[in-house]
Amino acid sequence: MSTSYAEITERIVRESEPPAKGQRFIRDTKLSGFGLRITDTGAKAFIVEARVKHGRPRRITIARCQSMSVMDARREARRVLGELATGDDPVAERQAEKHRNVTLQEVFDDYVDARNNLKESTRNDYQEALNTSFADWLNKPIANITEEMVARRHKDRGKASPSRANHAMRVLRALVNFAMGRYRDADGKPFILENPVKRLSRERSWFRVDRRRTIIKPYLWPSWFRAVSELRALKSNADVESVRDYFLFLAFTGLRKEEAAGLPLSAVDFRDRTFAIIDTKNSDPHVLPMSGFLEEILRRRAEAATGDYVFSGKTGRLVDVRHWIVRIIGESGVRFTLHDLRRTFVTTAESLDISAYALKRLLNHRAAQSDVTAGYIVHDIERLRRPMQMITDKLLEDARGGDL
Repeated sequence: MSTSYAEITERIVRESEPPAKGQRFIRDTKLSGFGLRITDTGAKAFIVEARVKHGRPRRITIARCQSMSVMDARREARRVLGELATGDDPVAERQAEKHRNVTLQEVFDDYVDARNNLKESTRNDYQEALNTSFADWLNKPIANITEEMVARRHKDRGKASPSRANHAMRVLRALVNFAMGRYRDADGKPFILENPVKRLSRERSWFRVDRRRTIIKPYLWPSWFRAVSELRALKSNADVESVRDYFLFLAFTGLRKEEAAGLPLSAVDFRDRTFAIIDTKNSDPHVLPMSGFLEEILRRRAEAATGDYVFSGKTGRLVDVRHWIVRIIGESGVRFTLHDLRRTFVTTAESLDISAYALKRLLNHRAAQSDVTAGYIVHDIERLRRPMQMITDKLLEDARGGDL
């Protein structure tokens, strides 16, 4: 950055050369605080510089030089300098006014921009929670959300689904915490001094939601497996084969639904008989070996592939399989969720006395920081191949009623 002094004229503006790098400032000798800024790209702008409240330096851009004459710029500079001399900070005031009225939706948009590592699935989940539980609040200032509003909305939403009501309030709590740190008044103080969602903790109003522990029990497993395997006969639809294999792949790997749905063909290695999940819940890459049954599924899908994903739908990867779940429930009589398949995989693995460390590796669970032993155990893919095959064999045995 270089600085020089001169009476700013139209000639000075026209003939001043840009710096090789950074910015160049020409401060006016006729009006203290008025100046010209030139960047290394050649952009030129009139500026005002002064100290405001608490001695803070403030630089305000008045206008680009091509849009205002020097005479008009100097006149505007006198007006702005007069405001600053009285202690007013027009830039800070405008910013504070904007912050004072920032809406819930705007806070969410800024939150997403600030969180560079936020996954698309998480972003969509948060937006859905806002749209479902706070649709009438989205365009209102977040600072206007009160404890009473929070308590009443939480109670009302809990009548339909206690777990979703709790989740929505956790999303709101995160956004308010973000707003408390991001949006300030002209003196740098936050507009929101306390998170209104705290009332739920203070009054112990959170709904108690027991963790789901449901699995597909062994005596129901043959009916479920048969219904899924015969999906191809249910409907002449291009998605049927992919959907059928998707459900089987979930059941025989214990993967989360988004991890399997987002599996790209490029992540499947038939030479090493492995596949890799890159976009995982804990952000740790997850490489798993293929059992024989899984290899059959993956080769079948690779041969039929029309896009970049292993499990493809009409418009790319599989997105929504809820109507297929309903059909399988109707055919098999077995009520289930996709996460029940993960729990069934885990339960089957535990019944085979597979080591806890191998099971954690298969599920991509991080070892607790206090678990010193886990830090010394290095799992390569081949050491997981036998456990994966054992689980596959057991699930297939159960699917056929114990007769392989």
